[in-house]
Amino acid sequence: ELLAGGAFDVVLVRGVVDIPGLDAVVVAREAVGVALSVEHPLADRPAVAPGDLNGVPLISFARSSDPNEFDRLYAPLLRAGMKTVDLVHESHEGAVDASLRLVERKAGVSLKLESEVAAFASSAVTWRPFDGISVEVIVSAAWRPDRMSPALHRLVEVLAGG
Repeated sequence: ELLAGGAFDVVLVRGVVDIPGLDAVVVAREAVGVALSVEHPLADRPAVAPGDLNGVPLISFARSSDPNEFDRLYAPLLRAGMKTVDLVHESHEGAVDASLRLVERKAGVSLKLESEVAAFASSAVTWRPFDGISVEVIVSAAWRPDRMSPALHRLVEVLAGG
């Protein structure tokens, strides 16, 4: 809507953009893994299988806040051996720092990007990738091709790796 109304020349959005009248490029992809206390038993493993999370308390955003994103993240885990999503704390979506503080205090584990855990910079929290499954966060840039300025054209070249 913001692109259509001319309020913005380009927007960054989560996911792959496939909307008629817009062009887009994926600008970032990063694997989702598990943030856990370094003292958690799963921290000794090089990777975490979805089934390893059975019975483990999870810290996540509520499904009601973004059902599509919640299902996109958890459905592959449920198909790969995780039996239930046992939420012990529902954070606001995007409340990375708050959920990692709970992980640090051993209240549970949380699905996170490795870059989020690195930015949190706590020696008490570690990140492990998933074993045998790929769940990613994708960020795309989208724009209207009929409104290309020279600056936007150059930005698109840079975002596309050119």
